[in-house]
Amino acid sequence: MDKVSNKLASLKGRLLNKPGCVTLTNSVLTAIPAYSMQTQWLPRYVCDHLDKTVRSFIWKGSTNKGMHMVGWEKITKSKKNGGLGVRTARKQNIALLGKLVWDMFKPSNHLWSQILSARYLQGSNIFLTRNSKGSPIWNAIVKTLKVLEDGFHFKIGNGTSSMWYEPWLLKDPLCHLVPFVQIQDIDLQIRDIITRDGGNLQNVYTMLSQDVRSKILETTSHLVDDVTDNWIWNNCTSGAYSAKSAYS
Repeated sequence: MDKVSNKLASLKGRLLNKPGCVTLTNSVLTAIPAYSMQTQWLPRYVCDHLDKTVRSFIWKGSTNKGMHMVGWEKITKSKKNGGLGVRTARKQNIALLGKLVWDMFKPSNHLWSQILSARYLQGSNIFLTRNSKGSPIWNAIVKTLKVLEDGFHFKIGNGTSSMWYEPWLLKDPLCHLVPFVQIQDIDLQIRDIITRDGGNLQNVYTMLSQDVRSKILETTSHLVDDVTDNWIWNNCTSGAYSAKSAYS
């Protein structure tokens, strides 16, 4: 801790000779590529070059002289964790692309979203379509989803979604985890097996693995008739995705 404190003290002393350089970094340098970052998965060498430019600006300025007084991983930590909050290119790229992923979860009036949904999703959920062979924007969405998928959560509302064909319990629908679905179970909805006290599998004829059965039995939900089942973002109290919360 003493070594870290000494390095941070040295950092502050170094920055006294360059007032506002960190602020300029976050408000100008990292903002310049933000537009492209919202629609493209930038190549690794581009992200590395952007980070190198930021480091050079903080420590060298226009003189091309200066030592890196504190490690890059320390100054890129958030301020609440003792860093300076300097944003890295790859994380910023992923956080901004996450807005496109979020739009794909929701019914949208955006023409681009409707075109991509019709072309690649064809009525299914984005978790069920991992085809990365497509347009550059679609490829970027698929790559971003792989990074952020743990942050998305299915929230049960009225429970009218299909028990078998929606990825409500896992990121994969239950029909993919069984050899076949018994004909008696095809029309089962989430509300048919989930209550506020836990899962109920007495009326399910299809054989499920013990792990899946345990997860269902542990799942509880208070059904709300006027609220549809929906996807939410775990890291925001509102449930809506934001690039800031994703980056954090």
